[in-house]
Amino acid sequence: MIRRHYTWAARRTDDFSDLSWTNREYVGRYGSQVPDMWQERMKFWLAPVRKIKLFRRKTIVAGWISIFVLGWAGTCFAFQVSAPAPTPVVSPTRSVFPVATPTPAVPTPSPTPTRSAREWAKDLADPDPKKHTAAANALEEMREQAIPELIETLSSRSPLARALSATLLWKLGLPANSATPKLKSILARDKDEGVRLRAAQALSRIEANPDYVVPHLTKCLKTCSAWGRSEAAKILGEFEPAAKQALPALKHALKDSNKDVRSSAKEAIRIIEGDGGSRN
Repeated sequence: MIRRHYTWAARRTDDFSDLSWTNREYVGRYGSQVPDMWQERMKFWLAPVRKIKLFRRKTIVAGWISIFVLGWAGTCFAFQVSAPAPTPVVSPTRSVFPVATPTPAVPTPSPTPTRSAREWAKDLADPDPKKHTAAANALEEMREQAIPELIETLSSRSPLARALSATLLWKLGLPANSATPKLKSILARDKDEGVRLRAAQALSRIEANPDYVVPHLTKCLKTCSAWGRSEAAKILGEFEPAAKQALPALKHALKDSNKDVRSSAKEAIRIIEGDGGSRN
């Protein structure tokens, strides 16, 4: 009843003083303090605002605490980073500077022992192309040091070793002049056609007088195989004008049935007659 009357009175009253007067009237009538309805209504409507204010207070306090904690932590971290390194204690028996630990020495591989010319010369008889080619290259690099072994290899049982030795002596040229007697012997007596031709080729550069070699090559133009005839014509061309006595045989070889023989003979005639000079 009182609440309803106060609600009605609050609605009818435009002045706050009336509300307080009504409150005093009912205090005197009922003999007890009656709560002010306006204040009750204000409490009801302002309750969310109070909660918001309380929340803001708590948030502000928590923010300040967070700022303080983060600032303190940052200061400690910065001090730790920028703190100078501790001064090392100098010991009378120990250096202040760190001493590098010596790394164990890596054993260097021992150099591969170089093979002698005799050992390389033995590989000339090896049927493996890689081995005898490597041996020929090694002996060619040795130059004059390999000449004694090459002359000795001319007496080998292997036709391959004899042919390669003669070819290497041809590459060495005049320094291999000591091999002339052995090469002439091979040219006259060796049973292998290829070995004889390689000996004749070596003599074309070593022997100054071609009178001993040219007759053998001229004979080969008639009796050797097609490959031998072609090689003989090429070797005669290396003698250049000194092989003029072989011109009739070379001109006859122009009619050979083998194309390579005819081509080699034609080139040799051109060189011997002086048309175009040497092939080199």
